Amino acid sequence: MANSMAIARRVADFEIDMGLIEGPCHLPELSAEPWLIDELLIVAGQRHPLALKQQVTLDDLRTAEWLLREPGSGTREEVEQLLLRHLHDLAETRQIGSSEAIKHTLAQGIGISCLSRWVVRDLLASEVLVELPHALPALTRRFFLIRHRDKYISPGLERFWENCSQFVSQE
Repeated sequence: MANSMAIARRVADFEIDMGLIEGPCHLPELSAEPWLIDELLIVAGQRHPLALKQQVTLDDLRTAEWLLREPGSGTREEVEQLLLRHLHDLAETRQIGSSEAIKHTLAQGIGISCLSRWVVRDLLASEVLVELPHALPALTRRFFLIRHRDKYISPGLERFWENCSQFVSQE
């Protein structure tokens, strides 16, 4: 498992047959097929000061300490595009290399983040994390299936691709 840029590079270099990425693909030698739509939530640990507010303001979000994925991550790219069009700037950010590490750091009451509902659903259910109430529009992103345009597609890989294409979330 790697960030979207690394996966796309490995597909482009024929190191892996296909990839499932969490953001747009910028390599022209790859074919990208839209896949699932993912809901992104702004979350914090239950003890974080913003978790206690009835409504989190845009200024609260701008000035908060944000935990974000590293550059090259599809999540990072999507979150920045979605948030910055409304917030224009984030005062303080820390980079963390995985969404799992981010959610466990949040659980300690450190910072806020914007993560996939799929990633945080366990800690939301146990109320270790809370979704912050805000006035931003719904935050969503699309996952993509990618493969090299010149790659021979075996029958097994084609079946796997079709199964992924037909996958529907169980939520």
